[in-house]
Amino acid sequence: MKFRILFTFTSFFLVALASVLPAPLENQLWKRQNNCPSLKEISDFLKEKGIGENTVFYTYPGTTEQASKYAKSECSKDFTYFMSDPKWADWMAKCASDAGSRNDLFRRTSKAMGQLTKKYAYLILPDGKDANERSLWWEEEYPELLKNRVAVLGVTPTGDKPDDWEIYEYDPAKKPPH
Repeated sequence: MKFRILFTFTSFFLVALASVLPAPLENQLWKRQNNCPSLKEISDFLKEKGIGENTVFYTYPGTTEQASKYAKSECSKDFTYFMSDPKWADWMAKCASDAGSRNDLFRRTSKAMGQLTKKYAYLILPDGKDANERSLWWEEEYPELLKNRVAVLGVTPTGDKPDDWEIYEYDPAKKPPH
């Protein structure tokens, strides 16, 4: 008799532990996701800013400063061109409060830049160097440029003046990502 009571009590206890617990109706992840702009919103914003014809990209060991300097010398646009815009600042404040969301914002922006680029793309990457396979260049930007059949020119920063920098035909088949 004691065994049946103990067995029944234990069974009910285990069933209660295994039952589904109610989840809150709202969670912060959903809210944060809604605050981040969609790829289309970012594309529209970049179009307004004039991203398109000749865009400058960079990947390590190239730097933001080098990309910006080269873009100014070539009458092109780069990532830093629109960062001072209030809309971008608002997106950063709303959606990029943590590393995961910030990463999503940068990935979508990189993808949109790749989709919008026409004619030429300049990549600040010293000749002979290769981009890491996990870089935004390989994962987001370059695939979009390939789809659009955009010619990619590599730029090797040499010296202080962008006019003196070496330009070469970027061929990833020579040195695929490591």
